[in-house]
Amino acid sequence: EKAEKARVAREKKEKAEREAKIKAEANAKAQEEAAAKQAKEKEIKAKEKAEREKEKKALRKAKQQLRKSVMSSYQSNAAELNDMWDNIEDMNDDIELLCAELSLMDLTSLNTSFAKDNDVTQSLELVQDSVIQTREKLKQSTEEHNRKRQARRDAAAKKAAEQAKAKAMKPWTREELSALAKGVKKYPPGGGNRWDAIATFVNGLCHQGDEEEENRRNREECIEAYNTAATQGPTAIVAPAAAAAPASSSSP
Repeated sequence: EKAEKARVAREKKEKAEREAKIKAEANAKAQEEAAAKQAKEKEIKAKEKAEREKEKKALRKAKQQLRKSVMSSYQSNAAELNDMWDNIEDMNDDIELLCAELSLMDLTSLNTSFAKDNDVTQSLELVQDSVIQTREKLKQSTEEHNRKRQARRDAAAKKAAEQAKAKAMKPWTREELSALAKGVKKYPPGGGNRWDAIATFVNGLCHQGDEEEENRRNREECIEAYNTAATQGPTAIVAPAAAAAPASSSSP
């Protein structure tokens, strides 16, 4: 019997050791894979950062080249180019516009075309044409942005108006009126945010779990319903089917 117990204990120990070894190997593999993944992500981020820095450097170089080329050409032939810009400040403004708005590809293309054309006037006309096109694109972009923003505002206003209209036309159920009467008694005048509390109370009793906002009552509806019921009677706001049914609870 002792030998059997010893054998069982030994096998149990060996099993635990095997399981511990398997678990340790799995953990080591997982850590190795995680480390490799992290190293790969770090390498990718480093490459992306290097590419961004390379592009930024190329963009700065392209901007400097455009400024230098246009300024040099303009100053060397200022007397012949009076009709192109009123003054050097206007020219600088146009160049800075191009530097701010054009991509690296567009700037490189413009610089290449500028360098190839030996006629100073034609080279600067290329720049002016690019300025005109850039201003037009900015104008179109701004107009499109304004159109989309106005469309969003109009859609939101239309939705709000439709919801307000639907709420205004939606009659109160007798259950809601009963809850309103209870809420009015529960929250007497003088309390802070009284009608907000009453609206929450009504929704808690009648619309608990209802995720549709349009089905829930707000403070303005509660105030209007209470005033209407007080002056014209509950049947003035209750649903026709409910109004025809015998009253089962008190009204406000």
